[in-house]
Amino acid sequence: LKYSFQIECSVCLRRNVRLMFLYVSFVDSWDTFFAKSMSEGNGHQHVEMFTEKSDPHDWETWSLQLNRGSLVSRQTLHHFAKELVYCSPPVAFRRQFWGFCIDHVDPELTFVPPIVDLIEAAIGADEVVGQHDLQLITLDVARTRNLSEEQQVVLARILKAHCSLHARRSRSSNVSADSSRGVHYQQGMHMLAACPLWAGLAEVEALALFELVLNTLCRGCHTDPDLATFRKNASILETLIRERLPTLAAAFGVSGKPLMLLSFDPLLCLFTLHLRCSAAIRFWDVLIVEGNLVVIFALQLALLEHFVSNPNLLGPEAAFEDQFGSTFAEKLGYLMGELDEVDVEGIVRRCRELMMQTGAHGLRQRVEQLQTKNPGVTGQSAPFSFMGAVSGLSNMLAAAGKAFVSTVGDDGHLGRTVSEGDALGARNI
Repeated sequence: LKYSFQIECSVCLRRNVRLMFLYVSFVDSWDTFFAKSMSEGNGHQHVEMFTEKSDPHDWETWSLQLNRGSLVSRQTLHHFAKELVYCSPPVAFRRQFWGFCIDHVDPELTFVPPIVDLIEAAIGADEVVGQHDLQLITLDVARTRNLSEEQQVVLARILKAHCSLHARRSRSSNVSADSSRGVHYQQGMHMLAACPLWAGLAEVEALALFELVLNTLCRGCHTDPDLATFRKNASILETLIRERLPTLAAAFGVSGKPLMLLSFDPLLCLFTLHLRCSAAIRFWDVLIVEGNLVVIFALQLALLEHFVSNPNLLGPEAAFEDQFGSTFAEKLGYLMGELDEVDVEGIVRRCRELMMQTGAHGLRQRVEQLQTKNPGVTGQSAPFSFMGAVSGLSNMLAAAGKAFVSTVGDDGHLGRTVSEGDALGARNI
């Protein structure tokens, strides 16, 4: 149906005459509200029309409909939330909006644990979480930006609850500690858990959203032993950049910089690595309501387009063709941190345009084709190119006073660690 509508019936007494009111409010661009009242027993019937602001670009109207628990389906509310999110930020309604998105998902499809399991996992987590995970969590929490001391304590509890939950699941499914190496935390996860706290979510809500993005948008990227899912998705993103931003791809080729450098932040950290907190939260509005991999690609392409179309932001060095790729790679993180609200909203609108593309050259269709082909994942050269990209990222971040290294622990577990330079950012809101 093109129009979503809400029907409410109520019966009341007015001067001992029973009245039944039927309200039908259309939630579309029409600014109309119809109310039909029918009086029983007196043969009188009339129709009244009222004008009421029911703009679909209105989060307050959306919130009221959600709160009323009416006959409007959650699917319809989700549809209109998708429309709204590209037009304006939810601002005061963000916590309600994100909570709605958490509740909207199908746990059987996303494998997101129910709230009761999350709470149970949080209780006594310190006794369940492995020492290796505890060390990494402590290290990451201490350098997470824009959190108060109280929020840092909450962040640590969230990450420990995650480890506790999956440790319990491993035991219940008879997975031995040796086969899973007892490791359930990967460095970088803390940024995914921090963003909900930046947005003002309560601890349980933040934990639920953290599990949601890990099991949907980042599914497999942190948990695959050889990071196969990440490498597959990074290969798809590289292909999209070559096809849609050939000038940028060529510049990276000339400079010797791997395009995979452009995959770490969106695929592993969901744009929380460099963006200001307010900008990252705005990106998450879009990510959460869409809930699929395509929107990550769309946001990253829109972001890269913004900088490619404004080369003056890169400084005078970018004017030299042989230096454009290196300059872009080195300054991208800084420039992302300098985006203002107008820039962010423009990128969000461009993301919508990319998501709406149809036909053989539509973004969704192209991603499906690339996923079917499974490019760049098989073969012996994939691990080598991955490690080379990590080394390149280390050099790029070191130039900004940060570092990002890959380490292999004594147990053979591939981990991602960050130096005391706090590679995961130190920007202000």
